[in-house]
Amino acid sequence: MDIISLARDFGKEIQKTDEYLELIRAKKENDNDEELNDLIGKLNLLKFDIQRLLADHEDQQEKINEKNSELSEIYGKIMKNKNMIAFNKASDNMNAVMNKINGILMAAVNGEDPLMFSGFNNFECGGGCSGCSGCH
Repeated sequence: MDIISLARDFGKEIQKTDEYLELIRAKKENDNDEELNDLIGKLNLLKFDIQRLLADHEDQQEKINEKNSELSEIYGKIMKNKNMIAFNKASDNMNAVMNKINGILMAAVNGEDPLMFSGFNNFECGGGCSGCSGCH
């Protein structure tokens, strides 16, 4: 079996984990939450309005401040929504699993024994972590 086939099989196994299944369940709950989706739609429209006002050459600071205030209020409601809270928790849990997996794989690529890799304390990072959240 080649490494790509192993990766595909590994991907199937990841999709069987409790963390992955909870993430999918939480995503479905978000998708079915009409109030949450309305808030997200309003948030996106407000972002567009703010961008439009910023592009306008006239002084629109008062309108921008009003829109930013409204945007913050809606964002707060989104983040307090029970389905969004559950989704964020599930997403964080899945990211933690994937960070551990990536750490093990990177340790192996760096010549360490993947069976002995026990976490990020043993993993020396080379920096350039813009896409990585494994160190915190």
